Amino acid sequence: MFFGAFDIKTGELLSELPLSVSGDLTLAMATITTCDFELPTDDPACPTDWLAITDPYRVWIVAWTDIGEIVWGGIIDTRVLKSSSSVVAISCVSAEDYLDRRYTPTKKFNNIDQSDIAAWLVSQAVVGGIPFLIDAPKSGILRDRAYYADESATLYKRLTELSGVINGPEWYVGIEWASLERNSIVPVFHCGTPQVGRISSSPSAVFELPGGLLEVQLEERAKVGDMATHVIAIGGGEGEDRPISAAHIAVEKENSGYPRIEIQKTFDSVSRPETLNAHAAAILNRVREGSKPFTLTQRIGEYPVVGIDYGLGDLVRIEIETDTISQKMVLRVVGWVINVNGEAISPIVAQLGESNDQ
Repeated sequence: MFFGAFDIKTGELLSELPLSVSGDLTLAMATITTCDFELPTDDPACPTDWLAITDPYRVWIVAWTDIGEIVWGGIIDTRVLKSSSSVVAISCVSAEDYLDRRYTPTKKFNNIDQSDIAAWLVSQAVVGGIPFLIDAPKSGILRDRAYYADESATLYKRLTELSGVINGPEWYVGIEWASLERNSIVPVFHCGTPQVGRISSSPSAVFELPGGLLEVQLEERAKVGDMATHVIAIGGGEGEDRPISAAHIAVEKENSGYPRIEIQKTFDSVSRPETLNAHAAAILNRVREGSKPFTLTQRIGEYPVVGIDYGLGDLVRIEIETDTISQKMVLRVVGWVINVNGEAISPIVAQLGESNDQ
């Protein structure tokens, strides 16, 4: 992989950097992720002005493959220099972090397309901030929302709430080349309903074992927050004036022998009972069967190739036949992890209908 430093506001390439990754590179839809790097300043490939071009929260660090596909991008938020070492430690955070550093001003929406609400939220981060491009086609779903500045809610929180309701919009921020010369990048906010990405009843990208996959892991989780049979959503306010949803219950699960497991979640900006009911229904739909994430691992650059055969939000097929796992199914790619040496990639996949916040 190759790494470059890019100006946070203009997107201009400042320099390539001889970085090494201290941990895995993780990317996920609508999720703040982090990554740590090391910069050997005594390396001949290290630019002489490395100090200026690794200034925290002034620079993007972007990673791309041998074929030029961007697979990760983040903002430097920490730099550690030691008198005893020529190696500088650099920590980065994904673009979603910036949306969590900008606050939502007062604004009311009545019967407004949810994509327009999401676009408005992100546009608040552009003012005096990072010049996100916004890709938010109309969804046809109208929402009412009331945001108040004194609630001190970040743009990221409001986007998370908006996407969390049933039929809410999906979103992610992609770091993309701004020019064919690949000398500048731009962060793009992608928003879609009901999904973003390439959707097909017969996806062309296929992960196979035996085949190109190196390893497959299926984890079945029922930890706190992973599984529930009884969900209530609570709105903003105090005491008896605080609205509450009806109890949404997975009756079939409880009748089949599972004990009642409860989740209660608060949505401070919501006052309408129907909206709270939609949130509760969405949560129950996500957690009634527990969490069953697959982890796939393959060599990076082998078919199917990230950035070409599949990307964030795309549907893919898996065909696995081993002694412990036998599966043929369609899944969605909601992120990926690239290992420390940049040789293997593990797409983060979700079963259809699952939440993207893995």
